[in-house]
Amino acid sequence: MDYGFYKNGRGVPCCNNTDCRPADDFVDVVINGQLMVRLLIDGTWYTIARNFVVAENASDGRAHWCGEMIMSLGGERRPAPICVILPPRDS
Repeated sequence: MDYGFYKNGRGVPCCNNTDCRPADDFVDVVINGQLMVRLLIDGTWYTIARNFVVAENASDGRAHWCGEMIMSLGGERRPAPICVILPPRDS
């Protein structure tokens, strides 16, 4: 998928085609009243705030995320998202 088309809420490109990739799966969730998206990345589920979701749908029908994996202070791997691109949804 060509990621160059996608921009975040501030109009900044999501990636340079090197830091975006498909997620293995996704699900919408509500946590403490906040809309979130859970992405399955390399066998681990990560919860990401919906404000990272871009307005445009993924052209290939899959969920994608743009960003990098970083190590937290506790030594756990966690995503540092720039954008999340979701597939079209049935109305």
